[in-house]
Amino acid sequence: MFEHIIHCKSTNEIWQTFDRLFNKKDVARLQLLENQLANASQGDFSIAQFFLKIKNLCSKISALDQEEPIFEACMRQHVICGLRPEYIPYVTSIQGWAQQPSLEEFESFLSSQESLAMQMARLSVSEKSGDTDNKNVLLTERKKNFNPKGKKSDSKSSNNASNSSNFKKEKFKCYRCGKLGHMKKNCRVKLKQGNWAEAKKTGK
Repeated sequence: MFEHIIHCKSTNEIWQTFDRLFNKKDVARLQLLENQLANASQGDFSIAQFFLKIKNLCSKISALDQEEPIFEACMRQHVICGLRPEYIPYVTSIQGWAQQPSLEEFESFLSSQESLAMQMARLSVSEKSGDTDNKNVLLTERKKNFNPKGKKSDSKSSNNASNSSNFKKEKFKCYRCGKLGHMKKNCRVKLKQGNWAEAKKTGK
């Protein structure tokens, strides 16, 4: 250190020498941070996360360039430029206010709008899910009540089957007793002599 100030003639000159040595601007890093700030966008960040990102960049830039600190108005402008399109109507509304909010008030307002939008989205999803459930119930009921080929119901179908069976039985004639409704092997009619078929052959 002494080598740097050996030729200084006053304490003020020594101080200025040290200031030039240790308070040099990191020009390359400063330029990088300024570019990041200029191109900052919200993307998938929430409002709180995006505001924090802008604040951190501005804080780092101000630390490297203390002669030109970044004020709230400039920070708010960078926030507005990087917001997603759905927040632009709210920004336009705020810009029409007689008294502009502070950076914290601005963040709080946008966060409230973000929370409201999320609640509406969840409600919409819930309603769509309910509509789907109702449709599934209706489809299930229709499947239960559906009978292919125009059949009316199981009970009526069984009645039709019974009637059809009775109709078929009526066509059968017993060759033992000559009566309708059963066959010879199922005949229980008591005959005096022979059977109806034999009697018919002999003419009795």
